Amino acid sequence: SNLYITGLNVIKGGTYKVYEKLGENIKNVSGGGLSVVAVSNNGKLYGYGQKDYNGLNKQCSELTEFDNVSDVKTVYKGLSIIYYITNSGELYAKYDSSDTFDKLLDNVAETNGGSIFKTTDGKYYLLECEESKCNVTEKNNVKGYVLDYFINNNGEIINKQDSKYIVEDLSLYYPKDVKEMIDMGGDGLSGLIYYIYLNNNNKLTLYTA
Repeated sequence: SNLYITGLNVIKGGTYKVYEKLGENIKNVSGGGLSVVAVSNNGKLYGYGQKDYNGLNKQCSELTEFDNVSDVKTVYKGLSIIYYITNSGELYAKYDSSDTFDKLLDNVAETNGGSIFKTTDGKYYLLECEESKCNVTEKNNVKGYVLDYFINNNGEIINKQDSKYIVEDLSLYYPKDVKEMIDMGGDGLSGLIYYIYLNNNNKLTLYTA
């Protein structure tokens, strides 16, 4: 697919008057912090935007290829980090200011698109980045996740940083008997949240809040 850009022009200032073509043959894209990263159909990784945020450490007015990166399946761009997953399930991550990506995990099966990862053996991991270094930590007693939070073995939504404590303010909005999450969504205007899940008694349940 072709990738177009509009809104704020992060290179020249001002705003785009029309949609401008930024790239073609793009299968995945993510943006944040005045930058964009994109994956081409052939698994190459590209960056665009201001040098402090695009991961390439140079101003890029067009999609610019990352060196020594290939076989990319999907990419995520946060405010100061980039991670990507290869077609073979390898997880790589780096700070925007770092020169190279570090390999952190093998056999990644799925992600929440943020910092939670599940491997093919059913284990769950949390990506954490501090002081220009990224690491993954295995989370015990976890059987799933919803949005940006883990689900423990009791079906409770828990704080991803410390799986021993339930997030009290979220307990009003999330079900507490989740065995397997099927679908979730919401209405940004009304604030309505819904979950469809299999509960601990194997009943398919619709939960709204």
